[in-house]
Amino acid sequence: MTWDAVRRAGAVTECSDRELKVSARPVAVSVTALVRMRGADGDRPAREAGRSGPRGVGADLAEGVRAITRQPLLRLVAGIALAVNGCYATALSTQVLFMRDVLGLGPVGFGLVMAFAAIGGVVGGQTVALLRSVLPHGTLPVVCLTATGLVYCVVAALPLTPVVAVGYLLAGGLILGYAVAMTSLRQRITPDRLLGRVNAAMRTVSWGISALGMAAGGVMVAALTPLTGHEGALRAPYALIGAVGLLVVVFFGRRLTRLVREHDVRAPRLSRAHRPATPAARRPRPYGRGRRPGSGRAAWRSVRRPWRCARPGRPRSPGHRPP
Repeated sequence: MTWDAVRRAGAVTECSDRELKVSARPVAVSVTALVRMRGADGDRPAREAGRSGPRGVGADLAEGVRAITRQPLLRLVAGIALAVNGCYATALSTQVLFMRDVLGLGPVGFGLVMAFAAIGGVVGGQTVALLRSVLPHGTLPVVCLTATGLVYCVVAALPLTPVVAVGYLLAGGLILGYAVAMTSLRQRITPDRLLGRVNAAMRTVSWGISALGMAAGGVMVAALTPLTGHEGALRAPYALIGAVGLLVVVFFGRRLTRLVREHDVRAPRLSRAHRPATPAARRPRPYGRGRRPGSGRAAWRSVRRPWRCARPGRPRSPGHRPP
């Protein structure tokens, strides 16, 4: 090993160490803030809280897992998350190689494609309420899963830069729309005391399977390279995401829609005839025109001050007082 190689390795190590220090500072601040936080469980009686003592993270996660397994919708959503997130992680671990070797993109092109995905996520998160009102009740999660599977199948079949950019744009919006819809529904059906534990259990399941999926993605690409070639192996994770997403919809889509409709009751729209009447105290006073005959401004003045309603060419009222 020459001195130049040692010096270059030292420079790389120094740059990596500087980047790690910059990334570690926000983490240290977050950990310090979390350690200083104090709270109490308001739903639990004081005597029970004092008798149980401090709870660990494992106990909270176990209680969250039990709450998920007892609720049919949460149990189904957790199973779908295991399947879809695991397959999605296989593409995350190899998408840099896919962009470089299959699409021929450099750092700028890769950043632009990721920007398309981010824009799609922002738009998708803002249009969830609109899609929920337009689509039939309870079908938004299934529609998002179906469209996401179709998008990734197209990306795997047509690995062209415009197709991949548009696919990432659509997939970002659909994935975030599904996540927002299911997260809001989970918050509504979970008791307040168990909400944090259920969310922690769901995050643990999602991120845990993502770590395994990333490792499986590398193994899958390495195993398929001798059979399908390097480019074909890098396209396989996208085909896997699309196929698994469509299979989930075929086997569990109807059940998911039924459970969402059961737990997400939409308030019916009332017609004008069935709307509640305005309270009498809040009804407008009969000053304006066209409310009912004899209730205009002139009629009101004739009742209160009849001498002010006389006009030239009109008969004066019986209670007229001459000027």
